[in-house]
Amino acid sequence: MSPYLFGFSTLSLLDSFSRENEGLSSYEQLTTPFCSEVSNGTICCDRTGLRSDICVMKGDIRTNAASSSLFLFTSTKNNNTIVQKIKPYTRKWETSVMNTVQELNLITKDSNKSSDSVCDVYHDVPAVFFSTGGYTGNVYHEFNDGLIPLFITSQRFNKKVVFVIVEYHDWWEMKYGTIVSQLSDYPLVDFGGDSRTHCFKEAIVGLRIHDELTVNSTLMVNGNQTIVDFRNVLDRAYSPRIQSLVQEEANETTTVDFKKPKLVILSRNGSRAILNEDLLVKLAEETGFNVEVLRPNKRTEMAKIYRSMNTSDVMVGVHGAAMTHFLFLKPKTVFIQIVPLGTDWAAETYYGEPAKKLGLKYVGYKITPQESSLYDQYGKDDPIIRDPDSLNDKGWEYTKKIYLQGQNVKLDLRRFRETLARSYDFSIRKRTREEVPHSTFVLFVVFFGLRLGIDRGRVRATLKLRRTRRDLSKKKVKPLCDFCRFSRYGKIVLHQRDNQPLESQLDTLRILTRRLTCKDLHGLSFSELLSLESRLQGVLLIVKNQKKKIDLEEEERKQKQEAEDGGTRRWLLAPCSSSTTSYGERQDDEAQVPLLSKTQREFERRNAESEETEFQRLWLLNERMNGRELDRMTSFDLSLLHLQILRALLALTDHKSAPRMEQIARQPKESSCHSKKESISWSAELEEDDPPPLPVRLLFASTKFRKLVITRRRSTRAE
Repeated sequence: MSPYLFGFSTLSLLDSFSRENEGLSSYEQLTTPFCSEVSNGTICCDRTGLRSDICVMKGDIRTNAASSSLFLFTSTKNNNTIVQKIKPYTRKWETSVMNTVQELNLITKDSNKSSDSVCDVYHDVPAVFFSTGGYTGNVYHEFNDGLIPLFITSQRFNKKVVFVIVEYHDWWEMKYGTIVSQLSDYPLVDFGGDSRTHCFKEAIVGLRIHDELTVNSTLMVNGNQTIVDFRNVLDRAYSPRIQSLVQEEANETTTVDFKKPKLVILSRNGSRAILNEDLLVKLAEETGFNVEVLRPNKRTEMAKIYRSMNTSDVMVGVHGAAMTHFLFLKPKTVFIQIVPLGTDWAAETYYGEPAKKLGLKYVGYKITPQESSLYDQYGKDDPIIRDPDSLNDKGWEYTKKIYLQGQNVKLDLRRFRETLARSYDFSIRKRTREEVPHSTFVLFVVFFGLRLGIDRGRVRATLKLRRTRRDLSKKKVKPLCDFCRFSRYGKIVLHQRDNQPLESQLDTLRILTRRLTCKDLHGLSFSELLSLESRLQGVLLIVKNQKKKIDLEEEERKQKQEAEDGGTRRWLLAPCSSSTTSYGERQDDEAQVPLLSKTQREFERRNAESEETEFQRLWLLNERMNGRELDRMTSFDLSLLHLQILRALLALTDHKSAPRMEQIARQPKESSCHSKKESISWSAELEEDDPPPLPVRLLFASTKFRKLVITRRRSTRAE
């Protein structure tokens, strides 16, 4: 069994790169390929491509493995024997590797003079001949030079095709047999190992290739397939095995929180490894991800890798052949490629551009010189650090030795934290996008307000009353949280430091709580507002799911109780604690003293609470506004929290759109016809600049709150 059966090759992707390929065009061909129509009894070879040669044969075709030949027998009276030679591998421009690929002879013969043996195996479908030599063993080349070109070449046959492999390897079929079975209904043929004579009516020798890990729909012979269609082939190939893996793990106890986005780190052991990978894992977990570190080896099953990648929201890895597994990611997944020094062009060409064509959210994280191990080795003034391009110009051997084999990465986690935070927000938005309607409160007010003919001066006056702009230069900005490792609206850890009193921590916690409830948003940038909005939307979804769960449990409990009571309920009447006279006056002496309202009593109790009590209360509120500490909450409490988050989102949207609303209100009044036209353009502009995060039902949050409280009181009295 080959060492490359399941996992990665130690051969780097860039080991195959040389300056010879700088002249390659973006695509193999831009017009209809040659030899697309071949008459019977002829051989047509297309050698115009820069990446590969293609030969098409039609007629009586017979194989001869001993002489590495394909014979085409014709009945013409031509005594001239035509011989074409071809190496069926897709790196035509790279002489060094093509010298190792087996060459095939395509020969025409007169069928009347032939004494060759008859067919041992007759096939009534076409054949495609290709080589699994060259760089096969490297996962990038196995997909880029083999599987994707095989998909491009064979798609028009709709699986009615036989694949004949030159330089066949058992391990290759074991590794990729499930994918090949989605492209052909017939078993593979080992050209060199099968001495029988196979006969075909049509044969294609060589594979067509478009670009790096890409399928160009305009060049497909039959249909408009793209790289997404190739990924669908992978999905169909691995789905049965993944289902069996899920069944095997069904009985295992897991503690994974599936509400959190999943981040997969592709770990490297040799060169270009992340030296502080353990700290990166902790940072990702603190950001809010479920983290899986994938360390594939030579025996790791491809279906397991596919399953991990296919269920992830974010993938992180250092540039190298393993990045080929971005093909396993679903579209709209975040793909973060860490780009070491001296590899900018290769990282973008081989993985960045193909990932975008697949529909991924690609992020190229280019490290700084200080994040490279070469910085400590050579110093900041060395040309290796200052000008990597000048070293690359000296030749491939320099690039390979220094930047590929001699470099590791130590991430600046403060800098990388921003990339993780944006990826987390994007993943949360993607999950909650279907939950959020496409109408905002601001759009509702502007559009319908103008249609009803509200005077802009009145709108401006209303805006001034609703939101008085503060002079930020005179505002005393309090410090943000510096006793925890989270952002300004992150998790608060209840502890005290020796050099920080409780009063200082309480002040910080008050700021965080006001930020989370959107009561104090001044000083935040627009990107920070979007981040806060995304977090609140994610928490809103968590609260809704928790409330549904509790309501379902309560309903089941009531049904069980009714079944035990036989469908009847017993009511107990308790005497009133105080009676009245015939004149309607209370007889208790306490009735002579006016009672404080519940609102006033609660307000005074809140003002009289100690700092420790206030800290505990605000800490619990902060936790719940972050979607934590929800297990002990009742359905009523969750409803109140749900409304509180809705109100916070409403205030955030109002704050975010206030400058634009004021700008609209300051514009001079025009005719009613002109106002109608502008209202549509303003609505479109607001919708374009401000992605719709809130439903119109936020207008009625206060009404729902009052109704909920009244219903709660009635149910309490009834009980």
